[in-house]
Amino acid sequence: MQNHSISTKAYFRYGRLLLVLCGLAWVSAVSAYEISVQADTNAAGSGDIISNVAYSIKDDECLIRWNAIQYKTDNKRELKAARQCDKSFAQQAEYHEDILKRINQDIPIASFSSLIWGGFTYNNDYSWVIPIALASDRSVVYQDYRDHFPYAKVNDVNKIFVEIANESHAYQPLADLLYAYDMTLTLDSVEKVSVSKAGKLPFYDDIKDKRIGKNANVIYDAGVCNFRMAPQKSQ
Repeated sequence: MQNHSISTKAYFRYGRLLLVLCGLAWVSAVSAYEISVQADTNAAGSGDIISNVAYSIKDDECLIRWNAIQYKTDNKRELKAARQCDKSFAQQAEYHEDILKRINQDIPIASFSSLIWGGFTYNNDYSWVIPIALASDRSVVYQDYRDHFPYAKVNDVNKIFVEIANESHAYQPLADLLYAYDMTLTLDSVEKVSVSKAGKLPFYDDIKDKRIGKNANVIYDAGVCNFRMAPQKSQ
């Protein structure tokens, strides 16, 4: 009868090999993309900029870029994000998270005081704008603006959007990414607020059961969103 037993030395040798192979498989799974880091020499307003470094991830589906900018004025640091991606924000969140980790290796996230973000809607992802549309339909301030402009108490629709977005926590998934660095995120100002009759919104089917009439005018998005970043207050 043949002896098929394996010696202790061979057993551990095979064990190490399996661990290496499993490790390679794990690295391959989590490192499907690389983070590119390079100076952004094409940025506008470079006269007041000390440094502008672009951190980007590109794969077959997405191009995500965050710029870490330092200005001469007060040595202010600012983050600026851009994305070209068919995935929803929930699906892209890991890209943003990995880029922030990489930035934090070079510059503490806590040293940044502001973030420039695009609109809340991207492609067919309406998860951030639905809360704003719903809240604007119930907002006393926005109703007053609709009914009495230019004699409303608040005649700046941008300010109304900021108030509604902050109160509805519409951008909470983005704020959660910064929370990991003990930072709070608050919408400070916006440009080019989008207004529409509810029935013409591409996501009306998702809100029509919330008692919003098709002819109700709602605000739901903005073209450029400027956030204020600040350290969390100690408890």
